[in-house]
Amino acid sequence: MHPCSTVYTWVRPNREDASRIDRVYTPVSCRFSGCVTLSCPLSDHYTVVASFVLPSIFPIGRGLWKLNGQNIGEAEFRQGFETRYKGWQRLKPAFASTSQWWDGFKLRIKRYAIQYCVTRARRRREKFSKLCAEVKFGDPLAVIALQTYLDEKYHGARVRACVEAVEAEERNSLRFYHSVSSSAGDRRVPSVCATNGTVVGDPHGIVCVYKDYYSSLFARGNIDLSAQAELLSRISKTVSHEVNDILGRNNHC
Repeated sequence: MHPCSTVYTWVRPNREDASRIDRVYTPVSCRFSGCVTLSCPLSDHYTVVASFVLPSIFPIGRGLWKLNGQNIGEAEFRQGFETRYKGWQRLKPAFASTSQWWDGFKLRIKRYAIQYCVTRARRRREKFSKLCAEVKFGDPLAVIALQTYLDEKYHGARVRACVEAVEAEERNSLRFYHSVSSSAGDRRVPSVCATNGTVVGDPHGIVCVYKDYYSSLFARGNIDLSAQAELLSRISKTVSHEVNDILGRNNHC
């Protein structure tokens, strides 16, 4: 990003060590056009602002496929895999390299896993329809079997929901909460680094650094200060009694 100079994005508070530890990843279709680093008073990592030229058309890939790990615990899946693996292994000498054989082998694993899940789902639907029909005829054993089937189905749905929730949002560990609570005694900021690289330690200077940083952080262009003042002057700093009652009311939906 900086072919003519060496720029670091992390600096130790004592200013003795620095590293290019932060990275920016982008699709190949986006062409890099420039990069700047801004000193952030909240962290020892600099703010990295990278600019890219976006393509006119974004190609959409095939998505990410994940193997259902629960299939490995089923004896039928393992038996079918072992039988197919022996045949796949015999094809290895026909490939130019092991990597080519491995790429084809992974595709065969994917196809086998998908076909296995499709077949299993069809069997479960047939089993469900059969149990429902037996329950209609008043079979007491079918009622117990149907309840067991539904319990297993709902358990699988709950497990998948938990996995999706964990993947969607990284949860903090117990060690993180312990470190935060142990350091809650003194949260004062001793010093910050200004945009020009100087270290500011007095309270007034720290406030000014924070103010300068956030005042231009999200600025996209020139701001008309007179229009801004006129807009803010039209916003009431207080609310009416009716609105205040609505905001303070306990609404139960």
